[in-house]
Amino acid sequence: VSKFFTRFLVTLLALQGAVAAQLLTLKAAHAAGTPEVVINEIMWMGSTASSSDEWIELRNTTNQDIDLSGWILTNSASSSGDLTISSGSVAANGYFLISNFGKGSASSVLNVDPDVVTTSISLSNTCQAINLEQSDTTIVDSIGCDGNQYFAGENVSVKKSMERNIEIADGTQASSWHSSVGFANLDSSASPNNFATPAVTNDVTSANGGLVSDSLAADISFTADGTSLSANWSGFTDPESGVSSYLVAAGKTPGGNDVATYAAETLTNHTFSGLSLVENTTYYVSVEAVNGAGINGDPVSSNGVTFNSLAPDAPTNLQVADTPNDNGGSLTASWTASDPTTSPDVTNYQLNYRRIGDVSWNHLDTVLNTTQAVTGLKNKPTSYEFTVEAIDFAGNQSMETDPPVVTQALDNQAPTLDLAKTIVSQNKPGNQDAISGQAGAVSQPDVTLKVFGSDLTTPINSVVSNEDGSFPLMYIGDNQFDHVTVELVNSSDVHSVTTYSLANDVVGPKAPTLTKLVANCVSDPCRVTTQWISNDPDSQTFQVSYVNNGAEHKTLEQTGITIAQDIATGKSYDFSVSAFDLAGNPSIKSNVFNVALTRGVKTTVTLIDGQPVITTEAISGSLQVVQATPPAAEALLVPPAKAAEPTPVPTTPNDQNGNQPLTDGTAKSQDWVRIFIVVVILLVIAGSFYALSRSINDQSDDRIIKPSDEDKIEKDSDQSSTASKRKSSGHNRNRRRR
Repeated sequence: VSKFFTRFLVTLLALQGAVAAQLLTLKAAHAAGTPEVVINEIMWMGSTASSSDEWIELRNTTNQDIDLSGWILTNSASSSGDLTISSGSVAANGYFLISNFGKGSASSVLNVDPDVVTTSISLSNTCQAINLEQSDTTIVDSIGCDGNQYFAGENVSVKKSMERNIEIADGTQASSWHSSVGFANLDSSASPNNFATPAVTNDVTSANGGLVSDSLAADISFTADGTSLSANWSGFTDPESGVSSYLVAAGKTPGGNDVATYAAETLTNHTFSGLSLVENTTYYVSVEAVNGAGINGDPVSSNGVTFNSLAPDAPTNLQVADTPNDNGGSLTASWTASDPTTSPDVTNYQLNYRRIGDVSWNHLDTVLNTTQAVTGLKNKPTSYEFTVEAIDFAGNQSMETDPPVVTQALDNQAPTLDLAKTIVSQNKPGNQDAISGQAGAVSQPDVTLKVFGSDLTTPINSVVSNEDGSFPLMYIGDNQFDHVTVELVNSSDVHSVTTYSLANDVVGPKAPTLTKLVANCVSDPCRVTTQWISNDPDSQTFQVSYVNNGAEHKTLEQTGITIAQDIATGKSYDFSVSAFDLAGNPSIKSNVFNVALTRGVKTTVTLIDGQPVITTEAISGSLQVVQATPPAAEALLVPPAKAAEPTPVPTTPNDQNGNQPLTDGTAKSQDWVRIFIVVVILLVIAGSFYALSRSINDQSDDRIIKPSDEDKIEKDSDQSSTASKRKSSGHNRNRRRR
């Protein structure tokens, strides 16, 4: 078994190498049923240069060169009937031309070098079947006849070769052939009475597609150059033989050549120079694509370019009017376009305007529009003047309309006021109240805001709005009106549809009520604490006053409802409190507490059932008690907390690679598995080397173990085994004896 397995492996390796070597030498794929070399074209009738100007063309249909040495064409020569190719090869997908005459011969129209020049080609004008055979007479390809006529070709005043279709089919069938319609690799003298394509694809269709543009770059519609015409083109294709060149012409009609006759061109652009073009006349460039078989396609023409070197006529009938129903600052201009018969090349109109008194003009490009709105203007009484002109493709400008049109922009929409952006500034009595507006408060710029009293007859103030719709402060006096009315008038004397009423607070809050007063006269001055209640939510601040012998003293305003004051003793005072609203309007004074401040006496006044009730008591002890600041509490000495130490976790030492070993014997099990796999791999490798070496030794020494040798080996093995058993048996007996 081991011998068989070893030799099987060696044989398998050898077979694999042989297969790989064979694959490396495989030939290129070739379509099934297609001959590798075919008879592709026959000039059986000769040419207009000579009736003996005959040739036969072979075509290689594969992707590799083929040696034709010794190959035979039967029935192709009058003497022996056969023509043998002594030497030569046909290139991959190439052609092999056999001719009676070489290139440049006076007896031939060929303009390509034949692969074989011989004088033995003599093709009868009466068709005979021709075979292409290899040197061993294996027939590679054949052409047939229609009785005694060839399947294709013409032999009249115009000579046309017989050509094989591009798609190779049975050469003995008429459907596989056609008469040439191409003209390639022939002398210019052969035109127009010879058609053939030696060493070129047998194409029968012309190129298609194509787009022609006037100028050498992007297509243009007009030109100011009266001496030349240019064109470029793209998109011509021919899948069979490709596009080899172009024919280019120019005319006054599409496809015409009355301006410039057809000229050969290998590039994709062309310029005709030295022309004399006529003003306002349109010209067309036409292109015919010529494919590899010399077949001209149909002409493809450009969309035309018009020669115009004069400036366009000026537009007429310019009118400018206020744009209706807008917020002002806008005028709309309109005009009649330039005459298209004399100015067909106008590309845009330019509207010019400026404010009366300005030096420079503003310009607007309207493209070809004949109506244009102009915004951002000042309203009446500012005036503007307008002109318009035409511009052609070359930048030539017409005359401006004359005289300029003068007009004004009108603000014909009623202005409005946004109350949310209008601020009424209420100040305390003694200061001016005012009205102002944030940006966007007024819907239009340059609007006059007029402020009236509530009766709309007493004007108070007026301001003009800014460009952004804001307006500055308008003072309306000091708490004179509970509300005012605002009216808006724009620069075009259009009034706001409605008037706007703005409230102005001039009424003070209700008076507060004194509820308690405590005069604690330990010393001089006396500490007096006053307390009250507010009777109106409109009250914002409070002020306490005390009067002695007509002299009034007031505290600062405060928001609280209690206050402590130090007031001189030995006098009698009238205490009261007043309230103020957010606008600074004061209330009337509250009820009054009359208190005599006596040193050493504590006096308390309490409001009971609307009447003040006074109680007094003597103050014993020192004239003034000063409480010492208590000593600071001693800081408690708290030892800093000690961070808890983490409980140690038993760890297992890492292995030499720094990895934690697996528990429960897992690591050991994995180690044994790895060791077992490595051992198996080593045994397989060793066995392979051993088998390979034994196979090589067997082949090199030509040693074969004979049956007799095998028997001897088995016999020796049996004897060795028997002796071993005996020795073991004797050893066991000795042990039993002992």
